[in-house]
Amino acid sequence: MMKKWIPGHVGYRSQWRRSSSMRLHYYSHPAYPSPRRQRRPLPRFTERHDVRCTTNSFAEHKCSLMSLPLDSNKFETTIHLIIWQSVEPHNSNRHGAYVRILIRPLEEIEPKDRSYGGKAVGLAHLIRAGINVPKGFVVPVAAYENFMKSNDLEPKILALLEHVDFKNEADLCECSRRIKALFSEANMDFRFAEQLKDILDEKRPGGRWAVRSSAVAEDMPEASFAGQQDSFLCLSSSEVPEHVKRCWASYWNDRAIAYRHSRGIPQFIGGIAVVIQEMVDAKAAGIIFTSDPISQNEDVLIIESSWGLGEAMVSGGITPDGFECDKKSGRILKRTIGRKSYGIFMAPEGKRRREIAPDLQQIPSITELEVKELISLGKKIERYFGKPQDIEWAIAGDRIYVLQTRPITTLVKEEEETLWTRAYGDEYWSDVTSPLFFSLLGHYLSEYVNREGAKIMGYKNLTDKELLRLHKAHIYFNSEVLEEVFTYNPRFSRTKELLNYFPKKDQERIANAKTRIVRRLLAEIRIALLDPDGMIFRTARAYDEWSAKFMEEMKRFDSLDLTRLSDDELFFEFKRMERALLKHYRLIRYGLVTHSIGTTLILKRWLSDWLNDKSGALYSKLISGLPGNKTIETNNAIVRLANIARADKKISSLLSSLDSDSFLKKLNEDRELSDFKKEFSRFIAEYGHRSHTREIYFPRWADDKTLVVDMLKSLVASPPLDLERLERRKMEERLAAEKFVLDSIGKMKFGLIRKSIFKIIMRYAQAYLMFRENQRFFLDHQIARQRRLFMEYGRRFAERGWISQQDDIFFLSKEEIFEMAKTGRPLDFEIIRSRREDFERYADVLPPKFLRGEKEFDDTIVNPEDAVTLEGVPSSPGIVTGKARVIDSIDQIPEIRKGEILITSNTDPGWTAVFSKIGGLVTETGGILSHGAVVSREYGIPAVTSVGHATEMIATGQIITVDGNAGVVHIRKADHGTDIIHEFGTDSNWNESFYFNFYDRKEDVCGFMRIGLRPNRGQKSIFCYILAPGGEVLGKRGKVELLDYELEGHGLRFEKRMPEKQWRLTFSGAMEGTQSQKVEFDLLFDACNDVFDYRSCAGSDRREIYAPILSEHIEQFGKVKGYLAIGNRRYLIDGLGERDHSWGIRDWHAPKMWIWLTCQFSETVAFNVTKLVRDNGVIDAGFIHLDGRNIPIVDVRIDTKYRDDGSPQSLAMEIVDGEGRAHSITAEVMRGTTLPFESKEENKLSIMHETLAKYRYKNMIGYGIAEYLFRKR
Repeated sequence: MMKKWIPGHVGYRSQWRRSSSMRLHYYSHPAYPSPRRQRRPLPRFTERHDVRCTTNSFAEHKCSLMSLPLDSNKFETTIHLIIWQSVEPHNSNRHGAYVRILIRPLEEIEPKDRSYGGKAVGLAHLIRAGINVPKGFVVPVAAYENFMKSNDLEPKILALLEHVDFKNEADLCECSRRIKALFSEANMDFRFAEQLKDILDEKRPGGRWAVRSSAVAEDMPEASFAGQQDSFLCLSSSEVPEHVKRCWASYWNDRAIAYRHSRGIPQFIGGIAVVIQEMVDAKAAGIIFTSDPISQNEDVLIIESSWGLGEAMVSGGITPDGFECDKKSGRILKRTIGRKSYGIFMAPEGKRRREIAPDLQQIPSITELEVKELISLGKKIERYFGKPQDIEWAIAGDRIYVLQTRPITTLVKEEEETLWTRAYGDEYWSDVTSPLFFSLLGHYLSEYVNREGAKIMGYKNLTDKELLRLHKAHIYFNSEVLEEVFTYNPRFSRTKELLNYFPKKDQERIANAKTRIVRRLLAEIRIALLDPDGMIFRTARAYDEWSAKFMEEMKRFDSLDLTRLSDDELFFEFKRMERALLKHYRLIRYGLVTHSIGTTLILKRWLSDWLNDKSGALYSKLISGLPGNKTIETNNAIVRLANIARADKKISSLLSSLDSDSFLKKLNEDRELSDFKKEFSRFIAEYGHRSHTREIYFPRWADDKTLVVDMLKSLVASPPLDLERLERRKMEERLAAEKFVLDSIGKMKFGLIRKSIFKIIMRYAQAYLMFRENQRFFLDHQIARQRRLFMEYGRRFAERGWISQQDDIFFLSKEEIFEMAKTGRPLDFEIIRSRREDFERYADVLPPKFLRGEKEFDDTIVNPEDAVTLEGVPSSPGIVTGKARVIDSIDQIPEIRKGEILITSNTDPGWTAVFSKIGGLVTETGGILSHGAVVSREYGIPAVTSVGHATEMIATGQIITVDGNAGVVHIRKADHGTDIIHEFGTDSNWNESFYFNFYDRKEDVCGFMRIGLRPNRGQKSIFCYILAPGGEVLGKRGKVELLDYELEGHGLRFEKRMPEKQWRLTFSGAMEGTQSQKVEFDLLFDACNDVFDYRSCAGSDRREIYAPILSEHIEQFGKVKGYLAIGNRRYLIDGLGERDHSWGIRDWHAPKMWIWLTCQFSETVAFNVTKLVRDNGVIDAGFIHLDGRNIPIVDVRIDTKYRDDGSPQSLAMEIVDGEGRAHSITAEVMRGTTLPFESKEENKLSIMHETLAKYRYKNMIGYGIAEYLFRKR
């Protein structure tokens, strides 16, 4: 269909069905030129002419009006389109006047014209700014208004709105549903629908379209409607009209109705336009926030991305990749690879959900180069609009498209959303948490500690607030509740440690908030009258009385055979147990939350002010060595059991030679071990209810006795401990400290009064510290019994086919379990599977500290490479220097060696065996009253808690100093194993060199790269080469000025993730070959063996030979995974490779020749060989990795065949290892490249052939590098 322009005038024609009646409106404006010659907005019209005509007479009437001959040569194709609606009703549902609807291309929209809606205006701005936007059209709000009028919808909607309760969510939803039904039943003029389809078919025949609402008030600062109307993707042209109508109906979504009502905006103001755009066949899509919408940090830019159209990310069905970037430098501060299990992609039928391959799930959906392009794009758009923007984007091919932009409305919404903090939970509930345990402990804390306690104390503001939230399997507390509680306590109690519960930007305000002392005094009076057990002098005694009665109830429960109970009887037992344990929570709300924290803070304050105890050393002594500590009692019991085992040669031998399961089997079968078996059983009977965590999912010691055996194995392997002597010493220190403190205070002004009051507070602080520790012992009794009860539910549900396996029960809430038992209707298996996946995924991952809405953030983003001194909370005095041991779970406890410093997220009473071995403690969470701090003080171990990101910044084996007095951890950079930048020598050839290679057999892609730091020449030398499929060689080589000691340059970067374990290799830039091509890769090198030191092959007596070229040298092989992009080709890399790290003199011209050969046959078999030939001798070095060991090589014979250009063609090799075994290996060179090393000053030249070879060893085939260097002059 042709649309014609009449030169010199503004007028448009649309083709109708033959013989249909129409009215032609012709607007005369002789001065306006053809849009082909000049593109600008439509002018105001000076004249209007109307004539009624039919399709057949259209041209005649048109020309008569214009007084122009009908000359087809003067017609030009136009972009502007007018749709005419007939005045005559053609069915019973259509009536009204003729109306002109102007559908305009996006590029013709005036940015000031709000009649096309906020989204369209935003896109018009982007086009003017030169941003790449998908082409499309806009249906103005007039079409919506005409539809409303022609179907008489306004009075019908008003009638529905008159009766809605805007505070009732269900009522709003029902009202919205009925209004949408009105739209669904109403008719769109068929000529409008056909015309719309014709426009789209002409523009893009057979294409797919996106239809998005563009509310007239959308994204305005005073009325942010963003996201409250609908969008539809991948539509055919015939589907577009119906979805335009759905966009109109989305103006009446429940959220939009409520939003307008809450802001006092009339419901019929504005209306809604519709944007229709060509679909972008996106490989990846996402959003850019040009300022962090949560922390409000304008220096941080946030990018989120996922595979496909991004619809899976918007719906919340997947976790996107996240990039936190420094806006100024473009540097990526933090990256998170999300679980992108599926994506929505374009398909011939529209769109299709596609499962993402596991390999693709583990790599970023966008490349580092694309991240940098998105950063640049975001900054450009923010500059244009002059304010932070929320930008939606998509990538198709190598082009980035912007789908929409709007101001970041969450910068305003933030004040309306609850801020949740994980920091308070770190003190009391730091465990990974299952849905079942959250529904148990979370319910008790919310209802009986918070709501009921607040009601008793008269804190009405707290009774309606939610206390807890479960996010990524971790507990977050409502910061509003904590902040309110702070105001009921004096300002001096708001210590730095407690203020860390809140974001840094809020801490000063909270610290200085006015104390509501009258409210607090009234609360104490109310407690005395309504809940006298909450008084400080009664709570601890009441708990002791309750715990004795509770243990009697637990014994009764233990005698039950739960398998013989009916579902109703099992439920009755749960309720009976619940009634018995509620007193626990009604007492800890005072003892734990008020008395313990309050007396501790007063004690510390007075010691600091009166006796200058700034370090907390006196405080630590006063609260250590206290009798009756259940955790210490448990520790002593397991140590005594270990001492018994150590004294029995047979037991100790079995513990060292057998795994835990085999040991238990032997213990049950061998009668000679009966004495130890009795001791073991006695321990389980007394302490079997404990575990390494509170979380109900994990077995107790009685459920899985291997947990106890693991602790025994670790303790027996260490020297025996005299815990009784340690206890006596700590008690003596406490008594001496008490005497010193009381005597010193007694000598002060008003000393007698001060001393008396101080002594009372000290006794309460000591008593409630023990209360805090010991309540956990009885809580563990509760959890053990509840676990047994719910495991019985799990057994029954699994037998009935309601869940897949017994322990699926932990991924249901207690309410869901009881409802299933009552109704017999199981929950969807997919829900349970998804909950389990989240639990397992975040079991060893500590999520960010704060949460607002669904956005997470931390106070600061710390780069581990920059960390030298880490700050935390001084929790146990003393200073210790030693090797760090980073532990993620209880399973790793046997790895801890005597005297090592434990680095972990948090500790638990179940980590009993640890404290008798470690020399110091550093935790990411907790404070002075956390379990780890308390036990560290008992054992006299220096401890620093609440050290953010400690497990990321400190590596096992590093030498660190823990200063428990000052609350700091010092990292000695010079002791990061071998993977450090070493102290430089003075030789001009001194070089710190890092080299990596890899080969992926499936993709047939090889790469090798090197960064050398040459400080005495002030330069970095760099090369990076890719041997691509088909023989193509691409490379980048050069030198850059040494301005820093970062391992990066020319687009290549090596990032140490874990010393001697894991490295990240990235490159982005152009590489030269037969033609220049854009290359990018992001690879992860994971070591398969321990590093091998060449000095174990070449002794110090031969140092003169190897010193100028192999001064200090380590080798290691590993797995290499990630992606590589060459131009538009993308490869998923999953191969093997080698790395070396050398430091010292590296003179490329010192050897006459060297041969360096590496090959990986598998993840368990590999070799590395070097033959170095110098004028003064030959060195053979390297290793062969077999049976999990690096075996040094002592002799190598290599027979090589060369090509005419001097490069190797094939080789045969005989190796003798350090154990006297011979190995025969052959190789064929596949392809490679040549690298010259020239020193013009010394007139020296060496040539290195770097080649990829296929090796054969026994019946195995492997691949690796064959590197040959020859001195030419």
